[in-house]
Amino acid sequence: MKLGKLLFSLMITIMSCSFNTISEQKDVNKFKEAINKWHRFRWEGIIEFRHGQLNFRKEFILKRNTKEISINIFDSGIFGISPTPFISVILDSTYSINSSNSSVKQEIVNNFVNTTNLNHIPTRLNNLINQIEANENKIISTKSITINGTNVFFNDQFHICRIFLKKMNLELILDYKYNKSLSNIKLISDKTKLIDIKIDKVSYGKIGE
Repeated sequence: MKLGKLLFSLMITIMSCSFNTISEQKDVNKFKEAINKWHRFRWEGIIEFRHGQLNFRKEFILKRNTKEISINIFDSGIFGISPTPFISVILDSTYSINSSNSSVKQEIVNNFVNTTNLNHIPTRLNNLINQIEANENKIISTKSITINGTNVFFNDQFHICRIFLKKMNLELILDYKYNKSLSNIKLISDKTKLIDIKIDKVSYGKIGE
């Protein structure tokens, strides 16, 4: 009888360990799949932001590959037909900006450049993703990490769902459609929404290479 109980307990222990191992491996796979998407992607959708007393709602395409980040913002024509360029920004080790000569558009570009180290964005994003990947076990366990004063939080699928930059008092909120595809990003400062990005189409892989 004692031998039977011992064997039964041993079987339960083995099954429990096997279940935990399978569960842990699933989390590892989900983590890798979620973070890999940040290396190369293309987003298309609508960006909304406010400048002075004006509210802007524009179409955009944002791309990231191993070489650069680029964003093109468009003026929509009537019924959304034949959009024309509003602002184009390309970021690598330096940056380039193209815009029309409209004073409002030029002011937006000037303010953006003066308040943002544009050429540092690709490097900072690379460093952030590299640090996230290097701390895989911690993130799988806690679904959060702090990197150089930046708090990053993850959902159950290990998608990045919130980033808080303490030094700049900026918060990024990321929402996912059906808990899978990135659908919305909000940039918030002091509880004020600065930018609202609605993403209609997402693709991954070799983007622009």
